[in-house]
Amino acid sequence: MAYSNKMSLLLMVFLICIITVSQVFGASLQGRVVNLDTGEPLIGANVVLVGTKRGASTDLDGYFYIPNVPRGKYELRVSMMGYENTQKNIIIKADEEVGISLKEVSLKGEPVIITASRKEQKLQESPVSVTIAQADELTVNNPFSAEEAVENLAGVTMVNQQVSIRNSSGFAYGTGARVLLLLDGVPVLAGDTGEIKWDTIPIQQLQRVEVVKTAGSALYGSGAMGGVINVITKKPEQPKPTYTITFMAGAYDKPYYKEWQWTDDLLTYHHIGLEHTRKIGRTQLMLSVNEKMNDGFRQANDSKRIQSLGKLYYEHSPESNLTFLYNAAYEDRGNWFAWVDQNHALQTSASRRNDRVYSSKLNSYVKYNRKIFDKEIFYTLKAHYLYGKWFQDFRDGEEKDYSINQKLGMDSQFNLYKFDNQAISLGVEGFYTDITSKIFGLRSGLGGAFFVQDELSHINDWLHISEPLNDLVLTAGGRFDYSYVGNDSKWWQLTPKIGGVYNINNNITLRASGGLGFRTPTMAELFTETTILGIIQVQPNPQLNPEAAKSAEIGGNLLYKNHYIDMALFWNRYEDMIEAKANEEEGTAKFVNLDKARIAGLELTVKSTFSKITTRFNYVFTDSRDLTTGNPLAYRPEHTSTINIAYDYASFGQCNITYHYADIVKNVGGYYTNDPRVPKSVFDVGAMFQFDKYTINAKVKNLFQYNYTSIVRTLAPIRSFDISLTAQY
Repeated sequence: MAYSNKMSLLLMVFLICIITVSQVFGASLQGRVVNLDTGEPLIGANVVLVGTKRGASTDLDGYFYIPNVPRGKYELRVSMMGYENTQKNIIIKADEEVGISLKEVSLKGEPVIITASRKEQKLQESPVSVTIAQADELTVNNPFSAEEAVENLAGVTMVNQQVSIRNSSGFAYGTGARVLLLLDGVPVLAGDTGEIKWDTIPIQQLQRVEVVKTAGSALYGSGAMGGVINVITKKPEQPKPTYTITFMAGAYDKPYYKEWQWTDDLLTYHHIGLEHTRKIGRTQLMLSVNEKMNDGFRQANDSKRIQSLGKLYYEHSPESNLTFLYNAAYEDRGNWFAWVDQNHALQTSASRRNDRVYSSKLNSYVKYNRKIFDKEIFYTLKAHYLYGKWFQDFRDGEEKDYSINQKLGMDSQFNLYKFDNQAISLGVEGFYTDITSKIFGLRSGLGGAFFVQDELSHINDWLHISEPLNDLVLTAGGRFDYSYVGNDSKWWQLTPKIGGVYNINNNITLRASGGLGFRTPTMAELFTETTILGIIQVQPNPQLNPEAAKSAEIGGNLLYKNHYIDMALFWNRYEDMIEAKANEEEGTAKFVNLDKARIAGLELTVKSTFSKITTRFNYVFTDSRDLTTGNPLAYRPEHTSTINIAYDYASFGQCNITYHYADIVKNVGGYYTNDPRVPKSVFDVGAMFQFDKYTINAKVKNLFQYNYTSIVRTLAPIRSFDISLTAQY
């Protein structure tokens, strides 16, 4: 089928869906949550329709509003820290209003380990900056992949699939990461390259994502030097079996310049997903499978992906439960590296157009939670396994590159609330890694750690003084890590931290934190020895030292009715920072230690709701610099910003526009330094419709066909159109 006919068909389907949905109206659910004993409104209570992605939080007057609710029967769940959770069965036939009263209980309830402090706490109680995104926020922009969803989060940037929080990382050709990715609190960085495999992350099965924006080494160890992203999968809670079907179809537009067009075919992508959940007695089960195909808008940039997830939750008793999860993925993709020239920006070297990369990944964990109410002790035991295999098929007859890695880990954590005014968390971890690789060699590594944290509240009572310090919460802790790498390198590191939160009143909170961070070199950074495109010799550097950092942050937030403002100043001083260093004249590249470096700046986040309009604004300024040479660090833009405006129309849909900006990168790592560069300035627009059991998302990405490079000689995605349908039965 010709390009024009295919595009016309896609647009016709798009319009039919919009016209059909526009005739159907849903309903809204609103209400108020109050204290059962006093009648006072409760601020920040979580209100969720169980089994859906719909929910809200109460405002300063205790009110909540959930739009676009299909008519039907639901279980409404309301929860808040310090109060008993409550459930209520409701039937929504039209716009409904409900009243909820929660009974206050001791804060020494069941803890849910979350990311900032490895225990449950309100957002405003965290001594460090945290971004939280629920499932509906992650999927409203109709992302095709997990990295697209994460890139929209405040303070997060993506450079060719490598994630960075506040410019902690640049671009290292798929090797190493200063941001630790967790799946339900379990680390999932690759055992050989130390990178994040985004194709393993299931978008449709997520409950929420939490981003910690300061060094997390004191709690999570190496890999968390630049922050932590915790991807939390949902728990199947529907009392009846459910089936969810997702279908997405999209197409790339023709490139802006005719000479860039390398094929007459319409380049498309699609996603087909199936999810099943059910509850059998005390056992809750979720199974899903996702298939994705992408022609790619560049030559040798196509991909085929299959991903499957299974999660089993067994509640043995009110005091204990067991969770098992497996997550497997397979990918077959092209091997794009760089364009031929600027007149052929979507074509790569003829000798590499048929190269393929095949990879298989598996990660799984078993988690046991136990709570002992009379002793006020809660503990978690986890065992996890990570497997990865990839090989690169060079069609010109070169010997294949390959790597097989396995990583086994175990950890346990105890939370103690036995002492007045104190919450103590402590735990131990251990891991073993084994690698068989052509470019890394035969390697193994192991390590262990111990960590402890103490949170002290009600300072007046503890110090026996009368000054008003009860609104101050202090946190202190540290972690000791030991690691061994297969070249007989042994490292140990002590990383302390301290923090505090002070509530001036119900609306304003101040915070401050400081500590040390560290990261050991990955196997790939130490031992990679290969040739790229036959011209770049990647050299090993087994003499690399671990990198260390001193980090500090001060910030505060204001919550007033439907407006939220958060601002933070941050400072990070690095020693022996590991960066990729390239020499274009010699045709070489390797990882080296920078003697001293600094990343400092500020971040501002504003979220406001005006009737049916919600606005989100995030701005980050950083000064990222090698202090020895005075040069900027590679692939760190000084200014980045994201603006999103969403409008809820009627009671069945939403339209939104998002603007992404990133300043011109001043340092591109040593290769192609004379190539012209422009800032990132991209608009996306989308619409979402919900009716009965169906949700339709439509989006145009890169609306104005703006051309820029994400890394040298690699054009960022051109304009594309897509539409998706999700049905739940």
